Amino acid sequence: MDNTIVHLESYTYEEVCKQWLQINKLASFTPQKIGRWWSSTDEIDVVATNKRDNQIVFGEVKWTKEKVGLNILESLKEKSLQGDWGKPNRKEIFILFSKNGFTKALIEYAKQEGVLLVEGDMLLI
Repeated sequence: MDNTIVHLESYTYEEVCKQWLQINKLASFTPQKIGRWWSSTDEIDVVATNKRDNQIVFGEVKWTKEKVGLNILESLKEKSLQGDWGKPNRKEIFILFSKNGFTKALIEYAKQEGVLLVEGDMLLI
């Protein structure tokens, strides 16, 4: 498949994930701003903030054939430390979006730690 098409599909999926977050408003989180964050070396696909309640959502969007694993979550958590968004008392929510699902290890970890996992067609709900 042409790399341009794959890039366009990936970008579109990322935009749909942002819209999903805006529409579905997580139980205890109402986003005031949603966008992406980047530095000279890193980027986070989805960052949503609610300054009034000092809450933030960090999300990664993966448009790959592979299942997303713990390494993606660990990387996201590391990158989340770089910004100053409401530290030190902010409430953090981590969410991963995946076209093709998640590894068993990540699913188990997410259940224990409250990480949100959104897979492919769950975006349609």
